[in-house]
Amino acid sequence: MTRGPLPKKAISAAQDIGSKRGMVLDAVGMQESHHDFTIFGTSCTVFVRVKRIRTHVTDPQEIAEMFGEDILQIRRVPKTPVVSREIWTLSPWNCWQYFLVLDDKIVEIRRDGTPVLPVVPAAGERPAPISPVPVVAGNENAPIPAKTGNDSAPLPGTAVTGSTPPGDTPAPTNPASAIPGNVSATSPGTGLPSPSPTMTPG
Repeated sequence: MTRGPLPKKAISAAQDIGSKRGMVLDAVGMQESHHDFTIFGTSCTVFVRVKRIRTHVTDPQEIAEMFGEDILQIRRVPKTPVVSREIWTLSPWNCWQYFLVLDDKIVEIRRDGTPVLPVVPAAGERPAPISPVPVVAGNENAPIPAKTGNDSAPLPGTAVTGSTPPGDTPAPTNPASAIPGNVSATSPGTGLPSPSPTMTPG
């Protein structure tokens, strides 16, 4: 497909958008230019080709079918980590779409250059590890409650030993020791309760 008439108004509008990413250099009129303008950003140089389109693109690969010659031309710009090759399209209802031209595919991006969809890791690249979630023994399907400030609180399903539930008073080990006035509750050396004194009628 041939390039067709130069979309001067669309290029002018695109340069206004591009100025938010960095300094813009107009390439219209340059001999054998593969792009319409260049954006010099803080960390990347962007070469942009502007195209008018009659429909909304749902699959970025449609751009390769619509503008095959333009894609071939802009791919002549050497691709480096600090160089971006992009095609911007403008629909009749004044809707912009932005596409990053890679060597093997085309990816839709936002106007700031970030991908619209998450980037899929390349073959052989390991994704970021996911932290394991602790499982409580005996209750594997129960959710782990969030911390509420009492870090010493037991987890659901765990046995509590050596502690008294809140609000309960531990029972005395020797019932006789709870009797008021009974100072010697056990017999010395035996650990057994002392016999109660015999009451003699007066």
